[in-house]
This record gives sequence, structure tokens and C-alpha cells, in this order.
Amino acid sequence: MAPNPRPETYELSPEQNVGVRSIGMHAIAWGSVCVVVAVTCLVFAWLGHRGKLHGAEWRVYLPVVLVNAALGVNFVVAGRDFQAAVHRSGCDITHVMTGLSHLSRAVLVQIVVSIASIAVITIAALLVSVP
Repeated sequence: MAPNPRPETYELSPEQNVGVRSIGMHAIAWGSVCVVVAVTCLVFAWLGHRGKLHGAEWRVYLPVVLVNAALGVNFVVAGRDFQAAVHRSGCDITHVMTGLSHLSRAVLVQIVVSIASIAVITIAALLVSVP
């Protein structure tokens, strides 16, 4: 049997649209905040590197820039995919699944960064407390 050239379509119900629209708006909002944090830290890193901002070390800001940029992009893209499921007819499930994939990637980045932060803080605390 030949594969179906056109995927099955499914339209979300009005109640489902409300939930998907909400998560889409929240994901876009949080992604935008992450991008603003990344840009702000990038400016601070640049100012610190140029000697214009006392105490601003670019090596401190760079990981924050990279992590927030990755989070921001993934959250915004996920939110747009969720919004596409609501505003475009046909293939709603495809849009929702793509959005979930990007959301999953953003959550994974947060998990890895949180675990790495705990490890770094623990090691730093142990090194400081050693006489």
C-alpha cells in the first residue's frame, strides 16, 4: 500500500484552541524575555571588555548570553508553532508536535544548565571551605 501523500488533518476544538493559544503566547513571551536578557548581557560583556563597565567580565556574561539565546529562540519558535496550530487550518497536530519538540529542547537546556550550575556552585563552595 502506497503511503498517503497528504497527512491526516485534524482541527482543534475551540476549547483546545484556547489552551494551545495560551501556551503559545506564554512561550513567545518567555522566549522574548530570554532574548532581552541575552542581548543585555551581551552589551554588558562588550562594555566590560572595552573597560567601560567596572567589574564586568565578559567570561561571566558569555555563558548567560548563550544559554538565554538558546532558550529564547526555542521558546519563541515553539510559541509560533502553537500559534500556527490555532490560526491556520489543517495539520494542527503537525504544528502542535513541532511546537512540543522545540519546547522539549528548551526544557532540556534548562535542565542541563540547572544541573551544571548546581555542580559548579557545589565545587566552588567545597574549594572555598577547604583550609
